[in-house]
Amino acid sequence: MIAGGKPQTVPLPGQVWGLAAPGPAGPLVATTYDGGTLSDTVLTALDRSGTVLWQHRAEGHLSPPRVSVDGTVWIARRGPDGYGLTGLDPGGSVLRSVVLDHEPHEHLSAFVLLADGFCAAWTPAERFHVVAPGRTPRVYRHDGAGRAVWSTTVELEAERPRPRTITASHRQPLLVSADRVAAAYEDGGSGIGVTFFLDTATGELVSRTRPGPAGFNAIAGPGEFLIGEQGYGIRRTTRYDRAGKPVRQWTSHGLLLVDRGRRHPRPRTRKRRVLALAVPRLRGGRHAGRRTGAFRLPHHVSGAGRQRHRGVLA
Repeated sequence: MIAGGKPQTVPLPGQVWGLAAPGPAGPLVATTYDGGTLSDTVLTALDRSGTVLWQHRAEGHLSPPRVSVDGTVWIARRGPDGYGLTGLDPGGSVLRSVVLDHEPHEHLSAFVLLADGFCAAWTPAERFHVVAPGRTPRVYRHDGAGRAVWSTTVELEAERPRPRTITASHRQPLLVSADRVAAAYEDGGSGIGVTFFLDTATGELVSRTRPGPAGFNAIAGPGEFLIGEQGYGIRRTTRYDRAGKPVRQWTSHGLLLVDRGRRHPRPRTRKRRVLALAVPRLRGGRHAGRRTGAFRLPHHVSGAGRQRHRGVLA
């Protein structure tokens, strides 16, 4: 949202944890955690001018919203019957809710909208809870009523040592492109993850990446993905084709953006720590630098991070 060539600031309740939009025309839908203990989720829809169209408040921490092409906003909820999805119309009123088929011990981590239903990534225990022996993550395809079309377990127990906790990747846990699904899971303790490539129609496991430090993932084209790794001295981005085979690799990594022409800039990172922050023009205060648009890092950042960096004015 830009007015007069300058970024516009729109105050929202609580902390922003999720964003979605049906297309460039908007509206933009944001989820924020609010309340004295940040225990409530507020869903806010805004138009391109920053005007708040409607708000919807719910208890608990909901997954980031997903918006269909017809403007229906979908959010995940947990109720007495288990996990389900609720659809809100463009005016913020509840259209319908569906309960998703799943085992009692499974927990919904992410979902993606499909033309005829949903694809969802499930974990065998709540976040940061120890996984019981023999239980594994599972990817489901659900129809529009929440019934399971197929489900596929993905084995992380083959990794050594066996993960005590398993989470879906907190960056891009689930991507669907054409006839391929990319589901990313990681060891909750070490951050070592694996991305599994599945057939969208049948759920058949096509391929999987080698274990590595989890990073940013993105869709590179129909059935193709960019898989990032960063940590433990590793910094790389790999492009995988429809067969789940690596076809190109860069020894760099960063937030991945792919345009409609399937072009993506080569990820660039530096060996020293650099922070790229979207900040307003700073003219004073404890983070302000000597020049407009520059800032100093807080005192708790040490080492190479204490040098002055340029703020990215967005």
